[in-house]
Amino acid sequence: MTKEDFLHELEKKLSRLPSEEREAVMEYYYEYFEEAGPEREQEVLEELKSPSHIASKVLAEFAHKELSEGDTVKREAKKKNKNVVLFLILALLASPIALPLLIVIIVLVVVIFAVLISFAIAFVVIFAALFFASIFALFTFPSISLLLIGISLVSLGCAIGLFILIKNFISFMLRKLAKK
Repeated sequence: MTKEDFLHELEKKLSRLPSEEREAVMEYYYEYFEEAGPEREQEVLEELKSPSHIASKVLAEFAHKELSEGDTVKREAKKKNKNVVLFLILALLASPIALPLLIVIIVLVVVIFAVLISFAIAFVVIFAALFFASIFALFTFPSISLLLIGISLVSLGCAIGLFILIKNFISFMLRKLAKK
């Protein structure tokens, strides 16, 4: 058997391999013969035994590689499924604590918002009442009227500050909700 016969028969035996794998194997054995040179061709042929022997080794290695890669993919899928199941179990076990806590947080945010709005409205009402009272007292008690105007302006400042605080609170909550 010559080198060309050996390589030709080996290529036929490896026809079940994907073309990339087959070309890589054929290139390896072609180079193997080239490195040995024409004077050692018969020694290499005896060393390699037969194309069937080489093909069976290559096909066995390829099959083993394919199986091990398939096992790795299956193990990763099982691990992911296990993580999802574990997460669901933890979520279920945490729900008696997490749901009431979430409800308390939501109620607390709503209450804080309502209290801030109530204070802001109260300061606006105080401003209006004191301002109109100061106008009526302007002609009879001018010093008290000036005091009432000052207090009403402080009340207006507090109302404006609270409205700014409410606006910032709402934008902060919307940013937090938008991130999630």
